[in-house]
Amino acid sequence: MDIEIAYTDLSELYETVTDSLRFVPSTSERADWATGNRVTGRVVWGSEPVPGSRVDLALPDWRTNPNSLVMRAVANGAGEYVFVNPPVGAYEVVPV
Repeated sequence: MDIEIAYTDLSELYETVTDSLRFVPSTSERADWATGNRVTGRVVWGSEPVPGSRVDLALPDWRTNPNSLVMRAVANGAGEYVFVNPPVGAYEVVPV
């Protein structure tokens, strides 16, 4: 019962947080953003970088599939992250 009551609040909090995050190609890697060799980006909150953010590359069903993680990265001091040699496929970049 408590879980059902909290679910609405948790969903609203999750959407508020994820809607406020933006992933943009890092300035130094823009040309290589998604070449198949690497996927790069930058985690920001508003206009400020978020160093140390964990970023997952996951299958599109990551919300319901506990085995959807493909790769994991951690943002550097400028909020930039990179996935090197990701397998070819359809994925979503997910802030954690």
